[in-house]
Amino acid sequence: MRRTIVIRLGISLLVGILAAGIINEVSFRTQENQSRPPQTVELIIPSGTAELVKRGEQPPTIPETLVFVAGDTLVVRNEDIVDHQLGPLWIPAGSEASLSLSEVGNFADQCSFNPPTISTSMCASR
Repeated sequence: MRRTIVIRLGISLLVGILAAGIINEVSFRTQENQSRPPQTVELIIPSGTAELVKRGEQPPTIPETLVFVAGDTLVVRNEDIVDHQLGPLWIPAGSEASLSLSEVGNFADQCSFNPPTISTSMCASR
């Protein structure tokens, strides 16, 4: 009787490991491949953004999350009448600034063109 229990337990363990492996492999193979060559990504801060942020509203054209490939260059163009900041970039009104994203990682940065209740995060992958 004890031998039967051990055999059943062993079979159950093997079936569980096999099922987990299959699920893992299927999910890995069905993920969207985000591999692409580096490029220039432009982010436009539209006119009126500062007023929306002041009211606590999210500007409709500015995403909360930005995903990049290592080697991308982010160009931020400020069409607002107010200066804005995104992490280390200070973008005076009517101008643009760029940031080279050469390292892989996740970044959470201070952003003046999103309401304080929304954090801006950037992710650079290979």
